[in-house]
Amino acid sequence: MIGVTRTIASIRRPPILPMNSTVRSGASVSLLAIFACGGGEPGLMHPNEQNRPPHDASAITSDSVPSGLTDEALSAWIHTKRALVEAVPVLRLGTDSRGPELFGYVPRAAIGSDGNIVVLDADAQEIRIFDSDGGFVERFGGWGDGPMELRGAIDFHLFPDGRIAVSLGRLGPIKIFQRSDRGWELLDIVDFRPTPANSLCGMSDGRLFSGGYQREYETILNEFDAGIRRFGRGYQHEHSLIRMTLSGGLVECLEQPDRIVFGFMHLPIVRSYTTEGVLQWTAVARDDYLQLEIIEKRHPETGAVGVSRRVVRDHDRLIGIHSVGSDGQLLLQYGRFFWTRREIVPQSYLVDTVTGFGAYLDADSLPIVLSTHHDGYIALFQEPYPHLEVRRMGTHETLNQ
Repeated sequence: MIGVTRTIASIRRPPILPMNSTVRSGASVSLLAIFACGGGEPGLMHPNEQNRPPHDASAITSDSVPSGLTDEALSAWIHTKRALVEAVPVLRLGTDSRGPELFGYVPRAAIGSDGNIVVLDADAQEIRIFDSDGGFVERFGGWGDGPMELRGAIDFHLFPDGRIAVSLGRLGPIKIFQRSDRGWELLDIVDFRPTPANSLCGMSDGRLFSGGYQREYETILNEFDAGIRRFGRGYQHEHSLIRMTLSGGLVECLEQPDRIVFGFMHLPIVRSYTTEGVLQWTAVARDDYLQLEIIEKRHPETGAVGVSRRVVRDHDRLIGIHSVGSDGQLLLQYGRFFWTRREIVPQSYLVDTVTGFGAYLDADSLPIVLSTHHDGYIALFQEPYPHLEVRRMGTHETLNQ
């Protein structure tokens, strides 16, 4: 593994963050402490008792193997873990020289059905496309509000037919682009503001889903298919600011059977839904989770509600959620923010998608993962400059320089 170290002061924006390759031990918080109302300081601590996960929630633990699985499911879990850890680099993209491989901030990269590698550079607000050998093919986007321009793009989804859906996050809608004989063109705009599309995923039949809290309906998931359908329960509280602050998260689509998995960004909770919106399971992610302390404060005269975050303390944040292989597994990645050491450490977990039970992958086993595909994944590194590795599972090919 290539280690990555970067100070917190140099980090520009979430959710994809550079990671260090070491893990500190002995810094744990019990679930009882995480989900209890705090005192000792003005304001109310969140998350509160009302949002405690159910008693029968599946456990995603720091153990080396998960509990609660059948022998067959455990065998599949171990097989997928080995495949992830032993995956080898087959291609590298990224350089410190001027050109299309000079990347800034890369929140997403994925391999399309044609084998091309699609990269979103959020600094340049560009989609850049490379062939399977790493050769530059084309680009589109750039800062602006024109039909082919992007502003605030943070994620994208590749449809099987080659279309690209780009989420403009809190600043705008989802833009869908398609390739024609004349080049890339804007095909459609899905405008559902003020609901943010913080994370996108899709099904092979063309259905598109996003994670984003909707204030009016108090939902966290959205489906776009000849209209907008909303489902999923967000953080429960009487004030919309608190609900919105703690209802953000990341989404992943699974098939056979169809499932939508949502992980809360600032809570150790993961939920699996059918595509009709029926909750299948709730999992509590990690028994050593470090909760970001969020304090609800009210103005003594007006009663106005505000929120403060204790980011100067060590805490965890969900930074990635990906389906892996064909054995029904889900890769969760958390970033642990060590404030005093001014660095961020990756924490990777593998979860059984049928039950929600999961466990920790070995320390130093995985870098930050931007996306997965049928036989591998794309990893992000920040040092000595931003670059990507395409890794293949189950092969021993050498890195293509």
